[in-house]
Amino acid sequence: MVSIGLIAAGALVLMPGGLELSDLREHLGPRAEVTLATSPSIPRPGSIVRVRVVIRNARGVGSFPFTLTYDPGIMEFIPGSAREGRFFRQGGAATSFMARAGRSRQGATGVVVGLSRLGTSGARGSGVVCELSFRALAPGTARLGLEGARLLSTSATPLPARLGAASLRVRGARR
Repeated sequence: MVSIGLIAAGALVLMPGGLELSDLREHLGPRAEVTLATSPSIPRPGSIVRVRVVIRNARGVGSFPFTLTYDPGIMEFIPGSAREGRFFRQGGAATSFMARAGRSRQGATGVVVGLSRLGTSGARGSGVVCELSFRALAPGTARLGLEGARLLSTSATPLPARLGAASLRVRGARR
């Protein structure tokens, strides 16, 4: 099969193994955007910090594997705290969700997350993908990133996406 490149939202998208008409439709819309939102925005050591992974302008998303990386000297993941958002479950779809502490392929400390929508129709629109909870450990600024992130269609074709990162500043303790 011949690979086809197309221009979608200003980016060249290469389709390994060929392109089906359903894949083409998914790539012609605006690029999806994935962002990270923290709450509270400036915690103190000992505080619980929630990190929401939010998607906007998505079309035909079947799965989204990624590792949320963070600085383990400033914050720690709370095992068992991960919650799936409503984005993949829209329309009552069955899903598969897992999140566990681990490392990215580059060796960074992170939370390895896998989300899949079971069936043949992809999720679309905007919403919360998942929420992860951390404990702030020490003052400083921690960079939060999405490593190895791939937004995929239901046929496992990569979808164009802009992936965001965030910084979390932990304040010093009150005196």
